[in-house]
Amino acid sequence: MMTNIPWRGNHHLPSCRLIFSLLTLTILFTACEKKQQEYVTIRLKDGTEQTGLLAHRDDGSVTLVNDRQVTRTFLKREIATVVIGQPASAGKALPSSPRPEVASPATTSANPLAETPTPFTAPGNGRITLRAGTTIYLRTRELLDAGEAAYKSSATAQILDETGAEGGTIPALTNVVMEVFAPKQTGGSTLICSLVVIFPGGKEYRPVGGREKGVPYPLLGILHAPPPEDLPAAIRDQPYRLPSSSMITFKLEKAITLQEVK
Repeated sequence: MMTNIPWRGNHHLPSCRLIFSLLTLTILFTACEKKQQEYVTIRLKDGTEQTGLLAHRDDGSVTLVNDRQVTRTFLKREIATVVIGQPASAGKALPSSPRPEVASPATTSANPLAETPTPFTAPGNGRITLRAGTTIYLRTRELLDAGEAAYKSSATAQILDETGAEGGTIPALTNVVMEVFAPKQTGGSTLICSLVVIFPGGKEYRPVGGREKGVPYPLLGILHAPPPEDLPAAIRDQPYRLPSSSMITFKLEKAITLQEVK
């Protein structure tokens, strides 16, 4: 009588695959854990420092999360150096030789004016048009609070990069005043930002057909709070609050034409 003997290779193949999969997952989890534990100290060209957990890094910016779980993004043009290593205040020893990384050869100075913005040339007709699709990088200069903005409020910010426009280029470090509004139906999770006035080269430019004629200020963009599951439990039910010095990015859906105020 013949007995069917199962092939040992088939018998053990699933186990081998399982072991291989577990090893792969272990390596991935270890790598992720190591990345999550990487602290950085960002030294800005204005002489200040920001320290926190490295969340994202690319050719144009560095994002970190500080000890209060606040996420902030910094453009490379703002950064003097990035030092990788656990800060002493976190209760762990610093690495024996932290790795300083210069953001770029042109950004090693601690003087924020070392990189001089392009001078503003006022257009002959006194008008500037920001085209639809234009990306504007702003640094907030005060807290944006959806709880306070339920009745509309004003906020100031600063343009971080030169912004091209019809009629002239808006220099970096140009001051901006926004109108901020938090619709009640969003439950304090949304901030609508509109453009009130900008000051390129110290000159005042306001949207054509401004509020004095009953026309709403033109939309810059809408800010949405992170999903509740990404927030600490203690603040999930609170209105959205964006700290001062946060970087926000708007991509214009419609063109905005501005007229110089003399």
